Amino acid sequence: MQWLYLYFPQLQLDRLQALTPSLVQQPTVLFQPQERLQPILQKNQEAVQAGVQAGMSLAKAWLLTERLYPLAWREYEQVRLLRQLAAHLYQGFSDIFLDSPDGLWLNLQPLQRIYPTELISQQVLQELLAPFEVQVCQAKHSAPMAARLLARNRAESLESLPVSCLPCDEQIKDKLIRFGVTTVAALREIPRAELGKKLGLEVVVLLSQLEGQQSLRLAPYQPPQSFYQRVVLPAEAAQWQGLQFSLKRLLSELERFLIGRGKAATQLSMRLYFRELPIKTLLISAPHGCVQAREFMALCQLKMEHEKLPAPVIELSLQAQGWKSHEASHADLWQKQKLATVPLNQLLNQLQLRMGEERVQGLQVQPQWLPEYSWRPHIAGQPLLAMNALAECQRLAQRPAWLCLHPQRVHIVEWQLGLGPERIRMSWWQTGSEGVRDYYQAQHVSGRVGWLFYCYQQRSWWLHGWFS
Repeated sequence: MQWLYLYFPQLQLDRLQALTPSLVQQPTVLFQPQERLQPILQKNQEAVQAGVQAGMSLAKAWLLTERLYPLAWREYEQVRLLRQLAAHLYQGFSDIFLDSPDGLWLNLQPLQRIYPTELISQQVLQELLAPFEVQVCQAKHSAPMAARLLARNRAESLESLPVSCLPCDEQIKDKLIRFGVTTVAALREIPRAELGKKLGLEVVVLLSQLEGQQSLRLAPYQPPQSFYQRVVLPAEAAQWQGLQFSLKRLLSELERFLIGRGKAATQLSMRLYFRELPIKTLLISAPHGCVQAREFMALCQLKMEHEKLPAPVIELSLQAQGWKSHEASHADLWQKQKLATVPLNQLLNQLQLRMGEERVQGLQVQPQWLPEYSWRPHIAGQPLLAMNALAECQRLAQRPAWLCLHPQRVHIVEWQLGLGPERIRMSWWQTGSEGVRDYYQAQHVSGRVGWLFYCYQQRSWWLHGWFS
């Protein structure tokens, strides 16, 4: 077995800086708010240059630089980001195991046929990690525990590692140092039986795991079926414009999520978090499905035209709901001129969001001979008749798509009759009276083509619809 361990030492801070590039220009740190001294857990390069170190108290860090920008480290956010990374890496690596809150194992054994060389697997890995802009330390070994230890200590071999790096109790490390055992190489030379008597079973099990003789219980990763992201805004946003930058980043990640699964989202739930007011939830509907970030952004802008922020926003979350299959469109290689047209689904989504679904409708043909019953409205963009019903409507499709609300009497001298007649006999249970109509396609003196019928009872001509 070949295991690749990925260690993300500053995952939460790296993602904050990717979403808010202005944080890179000032000393930014993440601290543990639940401990008394509030120790520093993650720091950027500006903070390092100011003298800030990991484990230092927040109060001491304030003394080093007045420009310090502290943010609270959140465990749930760290785990969520780790799972998000795993979900993206799942496109290229099938066996992924979580080591919360900042590590991942990749089992390379099943992928040897796909990635026959280490160079190929590394190229795929770097391409998948590039959009996230995170620091990563990696190491490969036949034992998962050994790969973990090497990556977290940025070492190339186990033998030279000091025993202080071992993931065991501090008292055991102190005993080893007092015995004169300072490296892992020296520790492995001690017989296991003697080691177990002096230091206990924990050290023996640890060495067996480092050598791959004893398996390590790992937590397999299962890809999520939904998309949820939550970010802390770098500054309070009192207007919609202040949310756009962070929202664009979230929508870009949603686009990658959807493309990797061949899906389209039909609804977004955007939550705005305030300092004192309750959470405000905005639902953005896209009944015909969206994939691209710019399409989602256009819908969000339409939604926010009618919304007003009651208070400055401090956090923003995005959740995608409703899934439908999506096939990527392909450009024509031989098409010389690119048409600047809006896709139908995108146009329908914008119209329905602005006007309401009930006001954006299409027409659907029905297998009924009487014109008043041969068409019915349906929600725009929804599937039409089943294939077995299309044959019954082939002749009806030659009728006009636009019927008059009520037939209008016309003067036949203004019309030139064309195709026809099509005789339709009406029954009393359909229209309230029996009768016969002869329908013709006719051209008006204005050039428009209409659908006329002659009513024998009233001995007059009537306009029933227009051809497009």
